[in-house]
Amino acid sequence: MLPSHILDFFSEINPTNISGNFSNFELLEKGLFNLSQQLKATSDPLVKYICLQLENGSKINNFINDIPLSIRPVQKHFKKTTGITMSEYRNINTLRKTVELIYTKQQNIVSASFENGYTDHSHFMNTFKKYMLGTSLKSFLTQTDTIGHHFSN
Repeated sequence: MLPSHILDFFSEINPTNISGNFSNFELLEKGLFNLSQQLKATSDPLVKYICLQLENGSKINNFINDIPLSIRPVQKHFKKTTGITMSEYRNINTLRKTVELIYTKQQNIVSASFENGYTDHSHFMNTFKKYMLGTSLKSFLTQTDTIGHHFSN
């Protein structure tokens, strides 16, 4: 279960209707945007450093030793500040990058998945469903196309 300060970003979403009502996707996007803004806007230099490293694709083990603190306190501090672990942050960021490549039609699902480190198509699809509360990629893309169409008119 996510901490309440993270859940507050998604308080407008009705989880029982998430796959059937495109407006819930707008709310989900809004919640994710607000959450990412809070993470980026944090005044904590350690958390900023970690977020930047993870967003640039660095592996946790490659940069954690550069921090002059023990690993466990750094992990606890990151989770306390953001509400998620470094691994979850990395996974969400990787998922976002992959979906962006697919949605903007820069790459197909398999190519985008491999480029972002997923071992196979199934690995990506399972990760997507996990973080998108059971919504399939096909359903998500259909709904976001509908949202985009509404905004362009």
